Amino acid sequence: MDFPHVVRQCAESIVSAAVELYFRMSSDLLPTPAKSHYVFNLRDLSKCVQGMLQADPGVIRDRTQIFRLFVHETQRIFHDRLINNEDKMFFHTIMSEMASKHFGETVEPDSFVQNPILFGDYIKMGAAEADKMYEELSDMTKLKNVLNDYLDDFNMQSSKEMKLVLAAHICGYQCFQIELCRGYDYSAFHEDIKKLYDFAGIQNKHTVFLFTDTQIVVEEFLEDINNILNSGEVPNLFEPDEYEKLIIGCRPGAKEVGIPEGNRDAIYDFCINRVRNNLHIVLCMSPVGSAFRSRCRMFPSLVNCCTIDWFVEWPKEALLGVSKSSFEPVDLGAQEHLKQSVSEMCVDIHMSVTSMAERFYNELKRRYYTTPTSYLELINLYLNMLTEKTKNNKNNNNSDNNRNINSNNNSNINSNSNNNNSNINSNNNSNINSNNNSNNNSNINSNNNNNNSKTAVTTTVTTTVTLTVRKVVMEDEQVAKVKADETQAIAHDAQKDLDEALPALEAAIKALDSLDKNDISEIRVFSKPPELVQTVMEAVAILLGQKTDWASAKVMLGDANFLKKLGEYDKDNIPESILKKLKKYVDNPKFVPEVVEKVSKIFPRYSPCPVHVDQRILAKAQAELDEVMSLLKEKQDKLAAVEAKIAELQKTYDDSVAEKQKLERNIATTAGRLKRSSKLTTALADEQIRWEESVAQFEIQINNVVGDVFISAACVAYYGAFTSVYRQELVKAWTDRCIELEIPVTSGMTLETVLADPFEIRQWNSDGLPRDQVSVENAILVTRGRRWPLMIDPQEQANRWIRNREAKNGLKIIKLTDGTFLRTLENCIRIGMPVLLEDVEETLDPALEPILLKQTFMSGGRLLIRLGDSDIDYDRNFQFYMTTKMANPTYLPEVCIKVTIINFTVTKSGLEDQLLSEVVRLERPDLEEQRNQLIVRINADKNQLKAIEDRILKLLFESEGNILDNEELINVLNESKVSVTLMLIINNLTSFSSFWSKVFVSLVRIAMPAVIIIILVVVIIVVIVVVAVAVAVVVVIVVVVIMVVIVVVVAAVAVVVRVVVVVVVMVVVVVEEVVVVVVGGEVVVVVAVEAVVEGAVVVAAAAAAAVVVVVVVVVVVVVVAAVVIVAVEVVATASAAESVTSGVIKERLAEAEATEQKISLAREKYRIVAERGSVMYFVVASMGEVDPMYQFSLKYFKQVSEVTGVKANIKRVKGCLSWSRGHGVGGICYKGKRII
Repeated sequence: MDFPHVVRQCAESIVSAAVELYFRMSSDLLPTPAKSHYVFNLRDLSKCVQGMLQADPGVIRDRTQIFRLFVHETQRIFHDRLINNEDKMFFHTIMSEMASKHFGETVEPDSFVQNPILFGDYIKMGAAEADKMYEELSDMTKLKNVLNDYLDDFNMQSSKEMKLVLAAHICGYQCFQIELCRGYDYSAFHEDIKKLYDFAGIQNKHTVFLFTDTQIVVEEFLEDINNILNSGEVPNLFEPDEYEKLIIGCRPGAKEVGIPEGNRDAIYDFCINRVRNNLHIVLCMSPVGSAFRSRCRMFPSLVNCCTIDWFVEWPKEALLGVSKSSFEPVDLGAQEHLKQSVSEMCVDIHMSVTSMAERFYNELKRRYYTTPTSYLELINLYLNMLTEKTKNNKNNNNSDNNRNINSNNNSNINSNSNNNNSNINSNNNSNINSNNNSNNNSNINSNNNNNNSKTAVTTTVTTTVTLTVRKVVMEDEQVAKVKADETQAIAHDAQKDLDEALPALEAAIKALDSLDKNDISEIRVFSKPPELVQTVMEAVAILLGQKTDWASAKVMLGDANFLKKLGEYDKDNIPESILKKLKKYVDNPKFVPEVVEKVSKIFPRYSPCPVHVDQRILAKAQAELDEVMSLLKEKQDKLAAVEAKIAELQKTYDDSVAEKQKLERNIATTAGRLKRSSKLTTALADEQIRWEESVAQFEIQINNVVGDVFISAACVAYYGAFTSVYRQELVKAWTDRCIELEIPVTSGMTLETVLADPFEIRQWNSDGLPRDQVSVENAILVTRGRRWPLMIDPQEQANRWIRNREAKNGLKIIKLTDGTFLRTLENCIRIGMPVLLEDVEETLDPALEPILLKQTFMSGGRLLIRLGDSDIDYDRNFQFYMTTKMANPTYLPEVCIKVTIINFTVTKSGLEDQLLSEVVRLERPDLEEQRNQLIVRINADKNQLKAIEDRILKLLFESEGNILDNEELINVLNESKVSVTLMLIINNLTSFSSFWSKVFVSLVRIAMPAVIIIILVVVIIVVIVVVAVAVAVVVVIVVVVIMVVIVVVVAAVAVVVRVVVVVVVMVVVVVEEVVVVVVGGEVVVVVAVEAVVEGAVVVAAAAAAAVVVVVVVVVVVVVVAAVVIVAVEVVATASAAESVTSGVIKERLAEAEATEQKISLAREKYRIVAERGSVMYFVVASMGEVDPMYQFSLKYFKQVSEVTGVKANIKRVKGCLSWSRGHGVGGICYKGKRII
């Protein structure tokens, strides 16, 4: 190459500097496990020289330029493979020494960083290959613009090429990638390699082979690539027929360079050389993990034959520049000044997550990686969420568009609360105006009635006069009409004659013009002319005022000016006397050209000259007609003046009548407006409070949306892999940083408040999502993230939730080990069904990459995605979930950038929170039920309000003119209120448990006095019965005792008497009578006792019956009263639906807040149970790591806890951790009983 002499003199310096640099790099930067690619060989030295030889002699003209080129080439060879700033600075220091030692240049090491040296041949976009010039790229602004132009041109390619590298596009090379599919193996890879040989060898095309480590299905792939890098040839790649095809394809090119057609080996070598020249292999590998080091060791050509470019983490300046350029086109409205702060906040978030990830690994040995792709995802996610949130806020409150609905404004109506308030105020003002207008219209209407009467009299008199004038004018019109008809007839006849004469006149004029002296001489020769000639000449003589004899005629003909006189004769103004003289000639039937021509051929030329139309008769008739018409016009003008006056009076009268009717309509309209205005005010007055509150709330949301959405986007993008403690620290740090940068953010904002609502969270809980804060946040990450979620789920909580949540949508569950998993996945993508991929390992199947990256494209109006070697339809309803049971997986950066990693692993605090929620749910089901009902009803109320408001605003938007004239709108408002009332009644009545719980409360409230009275009555009756029974018992006992005594005495007496019976018979008789009497007395006593007992039983039965009747009556009355009271309360509540949009919801929100406070108190009360349970689970889990026989699922643990622990009386719960030698596990004791 013909470089200038001063450049050629630098050759020795270049070689010396390159060699010294090579040795110093080889000796000082040695390979280590973290720097296994720090291996330098002579190929690197050769690449440096080859790069310099690309320079154009016309560009490199002096020593400084050749030095800068040397710096650029050595940086590309040595500097770009260095992995940290320390090694890079070491290289710059060496280059600074080389500059002063070999080139005489003084360059500070930092200048290589501050002012980078770049060379390239692509600065001239679109230049032909021969015109490209390898030159220094010193203008960074121009370079940036050119690269952006290349990027724009690159983005215009088909979507299938969007994944290819920009550098290949700049160089004009075609790019090739393998397309992985299910079953892609070593044979399929060989087929793709053959395609590369076809492109680069046979077709002689520059081709870039882009190959990533995620596409390495088997390590043998790298063996082939290693061979290509080393020699350009893959052993045993081609079959005999394929080899023959290769030879045939390359034979023409080989022949051009002088290789004989029969030399097959030389042709094959020629093909391999083409491949080495045209094929450019780009290997993309992640340095994280041991795979990269192992591959560099096993396949040395990856290091020796490649130019290594190590991409370090983006510096803070680069991150800031990307965020600034991303936010530059974004419209933040009144908060444009926040763009700089938001850009800085992006950098701070990314850097904080990076440092937190390192701490996360140091403390918990869990790996999480942040990459530039993660940073870009944060920005894109934030912009999408900000756009959506801003749009929703503007739909609710569009403060920029003022809406005032009145009769003077027919502008479109925007749905915003500010405008609604102005409408109500405007409507209130309209009420006052309508009242005033009604009174004014009544007074004006009375005055108009008087004026109309006067105008009617005047109009009647004037009309009578007009009729008389009109009669005279009509008579004159008849006379004028007759005269006009006569004149028209004369004019018609004259015009007819004129029409007949005109052709003859024109012919006569032409004939006269054709006469000459010879024609005149011909006539003069007649001594005695024929009769007709004589007649013609007499007529001519009369016209010229000459004598009519022939002698005079001959003299007249002899006049030299005869023809001139005839031509200039005033034929239109012939005197009346001459016309009379000519009449006999005109009436002569022989005086026509045809007859005259028989006598002389000359006379027909001028014989028609005397033809005459009597226009004077027409003129006279016309004059008479004009006179009549003039007189008629004068009378018509008078009539018109009178009629105009009548019309004016009539118009005045009609205007007065119309004004009267208008005033009457206005009175009716005003009255209707007053009525409708009252209805409208009643219907919307209560909304004003809610709308004012909504305005204030929306203004706060709109003001804080930038900061709130920013932190929410950062949470979704970054903190899914972290546990609760780390998440809280990140959010706190981000919030504090937002405050420092003056980015407005809501105090105490959470992911739930910004991206979810209570009803949705309740639905998640009902689908099996745990109720703790971390689980709710994880669910938000799953549903709000842009990338598909990969859930770390060793306890399978996320798996159960996804199964329940998507069951209604036809969830398909697959595993990578399924033989048909890809076919199932394709079918679900086509029809939009959700898919759950279970048991994911630390690496993902490369066939999933198009799905994970959502590489969709439009073709023929269809949304497609390419899976394997086929394009399939992509349904936007498709959802993809992934779960893994691995407790601590390590996902490399290439996985982290494709999915949203969400950590569902239960921690001690997380499990404690879950158990606490379960304890409260089971111990206080009333609070949980009340909370759920309030959430459902509040959501229903909000949806109902939204529907009503949308309907109202739709009518307002479509209404024209004054809103008070829209009867339909007013009716809709009232119907809406009625419907709200009915809905509340239905809601309250259909809520069975709520209704009867209210009935029970009212029942207790009403029945308490009655119950007390009943208890008193029962007590009194019981006392009476007890007393009666006691008296009866005492009487029986006394009687029995007396009878026993009597019987004993009588028996003794009887014995004595019987002893002496023999002696005294009479005594015996008496004794027997006494015995009879005693026995009879005994019977009487027994009968008396029975009577007493029967009386007591009757009294007790009557008392019991009375008690039963009283109780039944009181219970029925109390229940009916309670039901009536609750129903009245329900109806009254619904009747107060005029305040449903503000009062009812506000009360329910307050009730919900009070319920949450009760739940919080209950959680604190039962926290000890949850603490013990959480500790116990992790004790068991730790023992399970020692001995697998002690492993059991969290689900089982919760079931045991529900059955035992949560049913214990909290005052008697004594948690303890104990170790059992026989079991080797800890235990929890409730009520002194070991449950686990």
